[in-house]
Amino acid sequence: MVLYARLGKCCVVASLVASVLWGVHVGSVTAQESSDKTVAVVPFQMNTPKDLFYLQDGIWDMLRSRLSWPGKVRVLDKATVQAVAKTPADVQTPDAARALAHQIKADYVLYGSVTALGESVSLDATVVPTATQEPPKHFPYQSPSLSQLIPTVNRLAEDVNRQIFNRTAHAAATASTAESPSTRHPELLFLESTMPGQAVSYLNPNFIEVTPEGSLRQPGLWRSQTFSEAVLSIDVGDVDGDGREELVALTASRVTVYRRVAQGLQNVAEYRAGKLDSFKWLALADVDGDGRLDILVTNIYQRNRGHHPGFESINVSDTEWEPASLVLKFDAKTKNLTVAAQRLPYFINAVSFPSRGRVALAQARGRYGDLFEPEIFEWRLHDGKFTTTAPVPLPPRCNLINFAVGDFTGDGAVEYAVITADHRLLLVDAAGNRLWRSRQQQFGATTNYLLGKVEDLRYNDVEYYYIPSPVLVMDLNKDGIQEIVVNRSPDTTSRFLPQGLKYYEAGEVVSFSWDQLGLVENWKTRQVDGMVTSIRLGDLNGDGTPELIASLVAGKDLLKLWKTRSTIFSYDLRVGRKGKAETARKP
Repeated sequence: MVLYARLGKCCVVASLVASVLWGVHVGSVTAQESSDKTVAVVPFQMNTPKDLFYLQDGIWDMLRSRLSWPGKVRVLDKATVQAVAKTPADVQTPDAARALAHQIKADYVLYGSVTALGESVSLDATVVPTATQEPPKHFPYQSPSLSQLIPTVNRLAEDVNRQIFNRTAHAAATASTAESPSTRHPELLFLESTMPGQAVSYLNPNFIEVTPEGSLRQPGLWRSQTFSEAVLSIDVGDVDGDGREELVALTASRVTVYRRVAQGLQNVAEYRAGKLDSFKWLALADVDGDGRLDILVTNIYQRNRGHHPGFESINVSDTEWEPASLVLKFDAKTKNLTVAAQRLPYFINAVSFPSRGRVALAQARGRYGDLFEPEIFEWRLHDGKFTTTAPVPLPPRCNLINFAVGDFTGDGAVEYAVITADHRLLLVDAAGNRLWRSRQQQFGATTNYLLGKVEDLRYNDVEYYYIPSPVLVMDLNKDGIQEIVVNRSPDTTSRFLPQGLKYYEAGEVVSFSWDQLGLVENWKTRQVDGMVTSIRLGDLNGDGTPELIASLVAGKDLLKLWKTRSTIFSYDLRVGRKGKAETARKP
């Protein structure tokens, strides 16, 4: 009995002590939270083209991270704000801001708008103090271009911190040192592969972290917003003459010129196909000698025929379609794409040749059931008229879209890297002699095709020519050895699928160099889900660092390109740094 009584007293004392300690803890937390100034940041109203609406989330994230000040300023989460303010237009006056603050218990409300006026952008923000009688504070800014919008948002955050919260720029920078760049697009496409070893997740000590959180936002990797069409072909160059490179993208029904703005692509100009047209690929080259890049578009014109054969028909007339290509120019005055030449009865492309640069090539459709005529011509535009020169000497396996030229073996002579009809990578000399050929893996594989000879529709005896993605020639590590950079599909099952039913669910970009015995692999990107349709080299953000740029079709049904989604992504290339491949090749 005495023992139980003593234990009971101990429990009572322990409970009292715990209650006091808990009260002190809760009191300290409550006091700390009550000392914080709460800020409601309303998503900015976007008076811009729809393709820039994605910047709204980026601006909100930047302001949240830069205004948060542990122990001093707490930014309310977006869900709390949007539960009351359904749209940014609901909070665009001081009275509406005070009404919002009253409902969600905020000391300050920050709202604003972004307005695009031609090339310039205005950003207007207002901070309304609701816990005091201070008047609203306005923060108007003007940016000369959309590319300066993100620095302008940084400036807004610094001014609000200094003028409203008496916070220096140094204190703000110290608080956000661990933060990664805040202009990220919310859609994630690329995930870092599994890291070796195990680490405890910050969520729960019983969770094993497989992919480190920081690796989900990798430096040197960029992707655009998602497009609702399949991007079949891209090229990069300065088409508007402003000194900055643009990305020109082609789908089956339109050509679009994009300018990179912050983390996305802004639609600058576009040209739509006619009802009977189907765009297949594009390239950039100056074909009229005015010093400006022209857009070369290979187009297929589906000719209307009076009689359509039924299902039991064995074949289809060879005149069902014909090449009707066109040349587009960017008009600097109207900011539109205009037609410089059209209905050209050729497939057209531009390929870089050593010491010559980009050369415009043309090839006619075969006359006897073949897809291509054997001759490939160089061509120009003179006063809007299409003229060709003598045939370009190329090895027999080349057509105008499946090869790249370079001195890959280092012997002073040119060789040709060719994507064969069955998607093998082939290296031949100028006479067509085979120097190397890949084995099982498929290179440059896409489902974008040209329809060739039709023997028997009942048994799918139809010639499909699948247009390969471009082959690039580079010397990225500056060792004097040219590299072949090409898309590779790790999926080999499509090789055995019937014509017209092929698909590719993953892709990677790989680099090869010659080591006197054959092509050896230098490096490769990680695999991405979807079909890589085109790769190019350029500098979209204008920072002087070359980028490997690719288009990716990521739709669920890769056979129906008009129903898929796609995106553009790029890798920064740090040219001049010595890699393992270069070290291994040195004696």
